[in-house]
Amino acid sequence: MTEDKLCFEEEVLEICREAVRQVSAEDREITMDTELSARDGIDSLAFMNMIIALEIRFDVVLDEYLTELKDAERIRDLISAMRKLTDRSEKRME
Repeated sequence: MTEDKLCFEEEVLEICREAVRQVSAEDREITMDTELSARDGIDSLAFMNMIIALEIRFDVVLDEYLTELKDAERIRDLISAMRKLTDRSEKRME
């Protein structure tokens, strides 16, 4: 795994952790394998906080990709989708 990819994954993971902390009274461990479900502390409010934070950090608009992002079952899947979406955004800007 390249250093750039690892940094991207760690950054998205930290954004997800912070989004959950903002809406959850419980201290939950958020990992790459955490399910995007209310059971694991990621309810719709936490999910939307993640999306907004990701939009701000990566300077992208994710509204048109919400369906694709909502299909993610785990943080790992969300990171993979974000990688694809940010790659698409960069290609459009070239």
